Amino acid sequence: MHRGDPILRLREVSDLLSRSISAINRDRKAGTFPPHVQLGPRCVGWRLSAINRWLEARERCLSHETNVSGSRHPVARQG
Repeated sequence: MHRGDPILRLREVSDLLSRSISAINRDRKAGTFPPHVQLGPRCVGWRLSAINRWLEARERCLSHETNVSGSRHPVARQG
């Protein structure tokens, strides 16, 4: 069991990422979004840890593009 690793529904993921549901669904269809957990016949969710890993990977990719091309601004990091 994954205690301390909540499952988020689509609306919660959308709010967390500040992205529209349609943008998330485009990424899902393209295979670039984390895999979901099937909660029921028509109900899915995502582990918070999977969303966090996906975000970290996107930040690393963006940071790498910035260092290679110099055409993008670096990602601001806290802490």
